[in-house]
Amino acid sequence: MRRIFTKTIIAFFLFLILIFLPQKIAFASYDIEVINEPTPQPVDPSARKLMEDITESFQTGGEPLPLVTENTDTVIVHFKGLVANKTYNLCLDSDLESCIFGVGGSARRSVERTAKDDGSGHGILDVPVCADGKESLKIAKSEPQGEPPRCEENDYFWGQHTYRVSILDKDNPKNVIDTVPIYVVHYYPTVFVGPFLSPHPTTSDTITVKIIGARRPYDNGGRNNYAVEIVKQINPDQLIEYKCTTMEKVSEKVYQGIVEFGPEEEGDYLIKINEQVNEGAFSSVFRGDCSAGFTYYWIKVKVGTEKGCIGEPTPNSTSCDGKPEPDPNGRDLQGIEHAFKAPPPPCSLRSPGGGCAKVKTAFPEEIDTTPAGFVKSIFGIVLGLSGGIALLLIIYSGYQLIASQGKPEALQAARDQLVAAIIGLIFIIFSLVILQIIGVDILKIPGLGK
Repeated sequence: MRRIFTKTIIAFFLFLILIFLPQKIAFASYDIEVINEPTPQPVDPSARKLMEDITESFQTGGEPLPLVTENTDTVIVHFKGLVANKTYNLCLDSDLESCIFGVGGSARRSVERTAKDDGSGHGILDVPVCADGKESLKIAKSEPQGEPPRCEENDYFWGQHTYRVSILDKDNPKNVIDTVPIYVVHYYPTVFVGPFLSPHPTTSDTITVKIIGARRPYDNGGRNNYAVEIVKQINPDQLIEYKCTTMEKVSEKVYQGIVEFGPEEEGDYLIKINEQVNEGAFSSVFRGDCSAGFTYYWIKVKVGTEKGCIGEPTPNSTSCDGKPEPDPNGRDLQGIEHAFKAPPPPCSLRSPGGGCAKVKTAFPEEIDTTPAGFVKSIFGIVLGLSGGIALLLIIYSGYQLIASQGKPEALQAARDQLVAAIIGLIFIIFSLVILQIIGVDILKIPGLGK
């Protein structure tokens, strides 16, 4: 047992020596700040609930996933845990290899930035970015002191695309310190289908679909047009009728589009609100430029001879809720799942980049993978084991003292072992004070804060 305790103390000292060595390698972590448009466009409540559910289910480091949409103004990536006053390369293109080898358009989107000292000896770097097309980003322009950085109106993000910000070691560009995925969720406008009041819609009613809200840039008709379809619920692939509409400005920052169908015969229908694609082209299915892309909503419509229903029937009521179903094909959820892939076991908590923030072990305590958290977790385990072994040695030595009466040599050995165990336990207790002085005040090791 004495040998085991001695080996534990030696291993503890070796661990201290390793972490006290000068640290030049950055172990970056990051978080994302989203700056939205000053005057937000309306979002349908059902879509807002969908977005909230997505962000809650994809927690990163214990926090909900920051939501970037097509109407997000600016995204700021805050890198932490870098080497203070060191210059890094930032790759703002999805094609990371081109940044690394300095070829193609990605080479032009590789910029240098220097990490600032955060006051504790570690480096931080704030990177405000705007969209530069569908695959690349660019640094946002600077604003007056105290104002957040802003993107130009034409520097808009594209829905269902994943942008990336990678930070590389300038001295060794092949050393990719971290990559930040930024998935862009579609903007879901507000939708009203009428006539809404009971008993409508009936076989004599015209069905009106009103869409309110626009994507940046708001006056760009190609970004703000929709293909609206009506189909039977029993055969949703067979079109009955379709129409396209472009959002028109009706007042300051208020845009709307309206289409009408019917009257329709009695039956159960689906109204699909899709993104209009192939503008100006002749479609292979003879729809001209009114072709459907991403599906924003499905809305159930029941047309009756005397009474109809829009949405789902409301419990304990004769009316219907009129609510649309956002993203019925689950494309945005699939995009986020692809961008923020779930880490395999034994990971217990997702990190912002889709990696692992905490790892389950055979010990009761989970190990944090961040530099500060890792040091804190390891010290907790090492000190706990050392203290436990010292306590067991004290109990075992006490038993030997009792059992060694009349045996001077065994009695002396038991006394020596008891004294060594007590000294070791005292050393472990006082080592915490030593670590606070050396690790925090002198070497500034993360995870040993007071």
